[in-house]
Amino acid sequence: MKAWLKERGLLNGPTSGGKHITATYDFTDEAGRLLYQEVRYEPKDFKFRRPNGKGGWVWHLECNEDCKCEPKLPPVRRVLYNLPTLLKATSVLVLEGPKDCESAQKLGLVATTNAMGAKAPWLPGYSETLRGKRLCLAADADAPGVAHTKDAARSLIGMVQSVKLIEALPGVPNKGDLTDYVQAGGTRESLPKLIEEAPHLTAADVAKWKAEPATAGPWAGIESMESFLSGDDDDAEFLDKGNRFLARQCITEVFSPRGLGKTLFALWLAVLLAMRGLRVLYIDRDNPKRVTKARLRRFGAKAEMKNPNAITREKCPPLTDSKGWTSFPYSDYDVVILDSFDSAAEGVGEQDSAKPSKAIAPLVDIARRENGPSVLVLGNTTKDAKHSRGSGVIEDRADIVYEVRDASKLQASGQKAWWEELPPADAGSWAGRASWRKQQEKSRLAFISSKFRIGPEPEPFILEIDTTTDPWTVKDVTDQVDAEGAAAREQRAREKAEAIEKAPAALVAEVIRRNQAREPALLKKQAEEFLTHLAGLRITQKEAREITESKTFELVPVAGKGHSKAVQLASKKEESNRNNGVAEGAQTLGGNGAHFGCLQSMHPTEIDPIQTREKCGSEKPPISVDDSLFTLPSEPRNDPLDDEEVRL
Repeated sequence: MKAWLKERGLLNGPTSGGKHITATYDFTDEAGRLLYQEVRYEPKDFKFRRPNGKGGWVWHLECNEDCKCEPKLPPVRRVLYNLPTLLKATSVLVLEGPKDCESAQKLGLVATTNAMGAKAPWLPGYSETLRGKRLCLAADADAPGVAHTKDAARSLIGMVQSVKLIEALPGVPNKGDLTDYVQAGGTRESLPKLIEEAPHLTAADVAKWKAEPATAGPWAGIESMESFLSGDDDDAEFLDKGNRFLARQCITEVFSPRGLGKTLFALWLAVLLAMRGLRVLYIDRDNPKRVTKARLRRFGAKAEMKNPNAITREKCPPLTDSKGWTSFPYSDYDVVILDSFDSAAEGVGEQDSAKPSKAIAPLVDIARRENGPSVLVLGNTTKDAKHSRGSGVIEDRADIVYEVRDASKLQASGQKAWWEELPPADAGSWAGRASWRKQQEKSRLAFISSKFRIGPEPEPFILEIDTTTDPWTVKDVTDQVDAEGAAAREQRAREKAEAIEKAPAALVAEVIRRNQAREPALLKKQAEEFLTHLAGLRITQKEAREITESKTFELVPVAGKGHSKAVQLASKKEESNRNNGVAEGAQTLGGNGAHFGCLQSMHPTEIDPIQTREKCGSEKPPISVDDSLFTLPSEPRNDPLDDEEVRL
């Protein structure tokens, strides 16, 4: 039995790869004798076969040296489809497939096509068959289809009575054909009218095509450099006023942790663009239909608006349904918004790059068409919020990618860029703020671009979604956040200036206090620690060092190891060395004409100040860190060592 099936060519073709035959189309000679068949499969595929003379089939049209047919069969004669009928007709419609010819026949028209359509060249014999007839050529809605039709027209001009050309049937999606036209509402009345209105081709028209490739097939769209660089389209055509999100023929991806509010942003954008007159389609496979409807209304969408259009999960095919997306009406829209990639590409994992690549392909095909729409894709990040869910190929296919973070509670300090101060976005941190999010009526989303290959990359920005207004509104609050950061910087600068101004006085007072208490003098390192620990002043180590080395103070070497130095008040040896400013109030502390070069009570030492305090019985710590502001005595004392100690 197996040998019998093999002999008749029945072991390969009909059911291979899980496919099954849905239709066969006979190509016959003038007398109606079968020459070969086009076999259509589901899922969509095509094969050709011809009789082998034994009641079976040969699944190719020509035998070559590798063919196992016995005896070898000669090459089959190539003919036009529906040959006996078209020979009798005076007017013929030339299409790109037998199925389309059958659709035309149902509308009362005679139609023909060549085997393999745009994938095979238009042969001179086909033109000879049609000599003297009136023709109308209708191309499939894609570049190969148009190129193949023009190849046929080149060959037919001068051989036929007239040639008309329909480059695009109305209402037909990309890669659509006459069958799609009929299914979209084309009728027995509308198609003949369309043919009648089509322009006649002339020799001058064909002359314009001479520079174009004369070969059909998948490479028919190759352009010369002159053609490729023609036009004024170097700059992307942005559809949003800020030139941030949407550009024609481009894909924008927005990723954020779940529940952040990116859907509200996308719905607002859809309504806003629709009100500006753009044709918008919102594809929502993520949310219940009633939720999407309610949110659109809150953003100002009304039933009488022509846009935006919407389709939800129960009607929209997943991205993994490549056949369903092939017929997407890309030419009907300026903007397509998909919410979200995760729900539209279910079953696509994060480890295998092949599946995400296949899932994103329909969106790339839609966007990259000539005059194709802008495509905005929403997606979630991984739990650690380090990148989008799905393989990196998803972001690789995009032209613009934004990472979105929660900025609702951001308090810009101005110490660094505000986007560097955003809170953590990982699942644990975000879940911890869940109760607060449920109660908020205003939320802020920070957009940081991680990819922007069609123009200058925009600065990060923040949008605030306000659900307290009617309708809900979205506004840019970046300038407000920047102003808050600037105000914080100015406040810190004022505080720093005050600290720098107060710090020397505090150190002068501490030196005097130690002198009066007969405590060891401050070593330079201790003086710097004293300044950096002053309550509320926030003096840095560098600033403390600059203060101790200023003209107000004098560093006196201390005997012993380490080459330490003690901090004393500057000597009044010269007028230029007089203590000024913050030290001026202490000049008369030792009496009239007191000399600060060597205070009697100062005992420079390398001994730990705490040990010294314990030995001499002093109750004062070596470094005073008082929370109150430091002040100097207002009047000179005759004998400060016997009076009440200076209070800080």
